[in-house]
Amino acid sequence: MYENNRQQIAGFWIDQTGNSHAFLWEHGTYTDLNTRIPKDSDLYLKKALSINNSGRR
Repeated sequence: MYENNRQQIAGFWIDQTGNSHAFLWEHGTYTDLNTRIPKDSDLYLKKALSINNSGRR
């Protein structure tokens, strides 16, 4: 997991079936980053490896 100076944390977790999920934790709330991409996209975010102080990376 990676934390920036805005106390946002980016990382990933692995579920019971072995699938990896990228997440963002901010203000006490967990968000699966796959909810932030279009539903018709072929993308699936497995890992968040960093976050900068602007909340991007």
